[in-house]
Amino acid sequence: MRSFIRLQGPRMVEHRIAEWLLEVDMLTGGKTEPQVLALISGMVMEHMKHRSVASVMMALRDGINYTDKDAKVYGSLTWSAVKVWLDRHEEKVMGVAHESHASKVVKNDNLDGRWLDEQEKKSAKVQDRKDRIIESLKKKLDSK
Repeated sequence: MRSFIRLQGPRMVEHRIAEWLLEVDMLTGGKTEPQVLALISGMVMEHMKHRSVASVMMALRDGINYTDKDAKVYGSLTWSAVKVWLDRHEEKVMGVAHESHASKVVKNDNLDGRWLDEQEKKSAKVQDRKDRIIESLKKKLDSK
């Protein structure tokens, strides 16, 4: 969305989002005032500037179909309903990103006890080596 804002300007982007919101409003009853749609479009642009234009369109498309109390449009389109749509879309995107990341990354906390034993031995070896070096340095200082 940022590149779209940079290329077209914020006013043009707001206008484009307002057109999409007008279509959504028509599909949900068409009772929202144009001034309200303009304000909501500015809020959408600000809220979703880190996402692509396609993300905004998908969030609006999916939002029309929500039937629960928080996201359903009763009468006129409101910022609170649109924000729920945008937040749910963001949750989906982050969920997909988390799943794909988690499937490729092996974390140390999901390994068996042998790995932990090995790590403990390694740290013990390092500590023993440090202790030996310290002792040898002390002996050198005492001999001087």
